[in-house]
Amino acid sequence: MKKLFLITLSVLTTGLAHANIFEGYQNSGRTALQLALSEPSKTEAIVAEINSMIGFGWEIMDLYASKYPECKAQFEQFKDLSQQIDTLSYAQIDELYHDGKGLVSAPRACYKGRSLVVHPYQVIALAKENRLVSDKAVVDHEMNEVIDRAEAIRDLLN
Repeated sequence: MKKLFLITLSVLTTGLAHANIFEGYQNSGRTALQLALSEPSKTEAIVAEINSMIGFGWEIMDLYASKYPECKAQFEQFKDLSQQIDTLSYAQIDELYHDGKGLVSAPRACYKGRSLVVHPYQVIALAKENRLVSDKAVVDHEMNEVIDRAEAIRDLLN
């Protein structure tokens, strides 16, 4: 009985920790999007929120890789490139990492996990290129796509 209780407690605790990661990701994304769409002069605040989002995104990628181990090598390479990604343009990130061309080959399903970090990096690139105002529709699309996808991934992993 005690063993069953501990297993149940462990599952519940893990589920709550996962929920907090996804909630943090989505909250940071919504805050960044709101700032980007309403106050583009607050670029530093937008980038700070997106960096928070990316931090949660790395954790979600780890959870995703535990269910889809065939993505692990690609995700690890992507993490190793994170310093470099932060210096790339929107177009470069799109070309190299959105479709995974700059990464080791992995099944298409790995895109979903990777996208939770790729898209926020693309918005940071737009901010650095001073394109938050001129490309609001792109910012809105990039952010909403992964905010919504995080929900689907959480459901998939539970």
